[in-house]
Amino acid sequence: MCIVASRTGGWVGCPNEPRIKALSWKDVKTIRDRFTSLNCYDQSKVPGSILKIEKINFAGNKQIELFGYAISAKRYVLYRYDARGNIKIVDAKAHGLGYLYPPKDGLQDDTESDWILEAWHWVLEGEVARPRPAPEWFSIPAMMRMTVSTPAILGLLKGFTKPFNFVHVPLMFPSLYPAGKDPSNFSLIMPFSKRRDQWLDTKAVDTHTGEEYSISLLDPQGSTKKVEVKCYGNILGAYREHPEAKFVGYDGNPCNRLTRGLLRRSHVIANRHRYIGKETSRHWEQGDDLSMVDFRCAEYSDGKMIADAETRRRITTIGIRELERETGIHHDTIILVSKGKAVKPNTLQKILEFMDKSEESPDVIG
Repeated sequence: MCIVASRTGGWVGCPNEPRIKALSWKDVKTIRDRFTSLNCYDQSKVPGSILKIEKINFAGNKQIELFGYAISAKRYVLYRYDARGNIKIVDAKAHGLGYLYPPKDGLQDDTESDWILEAWHWVLEGEVARPRPAPEWFSIPAMMRMTVSTPAILGLLKGFTKPFNFVHVPLMFPSLYPAGKDPSNFSLIMPFSKRRDQWLDTKAVDTHTGEEYSISLLDPQGSTKKVEVKCYGNILGAYREHPEAKFVGYDGNPCNRLTRGLLRRSHVIANRHRYIGKETSRHWEQGDDLSMVDFRCAEYSDGKMIADAETRRRITTIGIRELERETGIHHDTIILVSKGKAVKPNTLQKILEFMDKSEESPDVIG
């Protein structure tokens, strides 16, 4: 449940929207109290409403006004201004950052030393305050700490480390893998070390081959022969450009990295069902799994597909025997496709790919 409120309520401004209606603090309290009757617990032990106004809304016993900046549903920060007009963060979410190894050491009793707070300060200063120089740790290679906690991971590392030890995993750019390498056959790990100033001088090992590689930060000139990895600045630079996928913008169009303002519900029309696995994992907050380096949702096929009329016409034009010879698909299956019967998606895709290729290069068909 999300409630936008101000001390007195009324209309407040919003980017790309003339204004939105905000409740007053009194209205919010009234709504909270109406849920008291739904409290099924012993009132002497769990008194009051099942809804609560969070402690961050108060400074001592005095309620204070908070401001919010949201990038998407789980990436947001709540802040206030002190007497001098400086931003004071009261609640910073680490979604999409918590899996990273901290780029600096923090003091347990000093929340201002928390790098997540520094990261959000940097984001806010580019949006609602004057920008300041980026933190020094922006230029440190971004690392994920992984715990060798299962036999599967230990076997993957091929004796690189002992059970229950830590290793570092540098984060790579999707388009900058070495020639012939991709996420399916190339994964770098490094010995765990708190000496962040030595990370760039430490060799990384490919878990698939055992070969050692030197790493470097992104080289604008493209002249380095080392494997280029992301730094924390690269992560934060893209962090604020994460579009909200479940809603549309103020103009009704899908959100993109430049969308600003009050979002609207996205109207969905069901077409073909696609079964998709979990969109996130608790390891994003913990960072103990090598698979999180290049996380992708698992997508499952919903069965069979039917070729449209144009595809069936093209099959007739090319010929059943020709398609069987070129694709290796049995002629009975191709006949089923040409008659509008359901077949496996990968079978239909193989036929479509060949037909598209043959139209681009007519001499493909012998």
